Amino acid sequence: MTRKKKGSQSKRPETTVKILEVTEHSGLTPIQKRLLEESQYAVIQYPYMNVDIQAQVHAVRNRIIKPSQLPKNIEKTQRHILGSIYKRRKKPTYISGIAENTYTQHAQATLEPYNQGLLEAEDHFYCTDLEQTLESAKQAFQHLVRYKQTIERNIIGELFDISKKIPDTDPTSVCFITQAESPQVADSLSRFYSEHPTTSPRTFSPFSLDFPTQLYQNFTRGKFKNPDYDLQDLDYLKLTLHTILLNLSINESDMELDDFRMQEPWLNKIRNAIINVIDYEDILAIREVANQQTYCSDKSVVYIKEFKKRLPETKAATDIAAIRYLQQGFKQNLPQ
Repeated sequence: MTRKKKGSQSKRPETTVKILEVTEHSGLTPIQKRLLEESQYAVIQYPYMNVDIQAQVHAVRNRIIKPSQLPKNIEKTQRHILGSIYKRRKKPTYISGIAENTYTQHAQATLEPYNQGLLEAEDHFYCTDLEQTLESAKQAFQHLVRYKQTIERNIIGELFDISKKIPDTDPTSVCFITQAESPQVADSLSRFYSEHPTTSPRTFSPFSLDFPTQLYQNFTRGKFKNPDYDLQDLDYLKLTLHTILLNLSINESDMELDDFRMQEPWLNKIRNAIINVIDYEDILAIREVANQQTYCSDKSVVYIKEFKKRLPETKAATDIAAIRYLQQGFKQNLPQ
């Protein structure tokens, strides 16, 4: 009988863990769809759960209806997810989401004061001084932190509970879909699975986060390493400038049609590029020119010109479309 060599025992295969970040409007890329459809287990996290989402998932998962029979007004991401659930057939798929009424109450208590605080910061930036701008922006940002962290704590607890339900059968692959607006969820999952020797996590986020969420992610990652970490004053001023940029680049025709394309993730890359190239000295210089104007509408023209000057040079088709969209919004705010 041939003796086995020491250490020749078969090694436990690694479980690949794919974490796909999406937004309500982003849809899934072809790679994300394939990963979701092919994974042995899937865990899908919705921002909130209501009866419509539950009914759609039930109907598609149980093959009562085909994805092509879904209502036309479903958001792109939901349509893609349901299409992939249909193709998964009998593979285990877990669904997670906060109750809609809980989410709505929390959003009212946090997002509404966040948006109001940013409007105050914008007013101070136009009409008073930077100290008051900073104070309002900092208070607003704390509301955003509370909004996101409370949701993330609820979500991550439920996702870990679901993970424990996955049988201990050495699954070959597990796929998570998480909301990019809650980036700590993906970070927590990645840290959790990185600590296990038999799992290999990887996050797929094919688009840029909106600037406030980008700031929030930097803030939470900094806090994780150092409890005393805080953002710089420049970050809060850029948050205020981003608010102004949003307001000055909204296409009025979209508002009339209730088509808020400004929320589309493909616009984030260009908007973030504009804001990120502005430093503290730039802000002082821009305000000095703007303050020579009496009316806010005239000051807005100054900011539009500055934003347009900082549009990046790019050849990507999506970026070119985003720049055209922003420029159209700028045009609507310029004097005729």
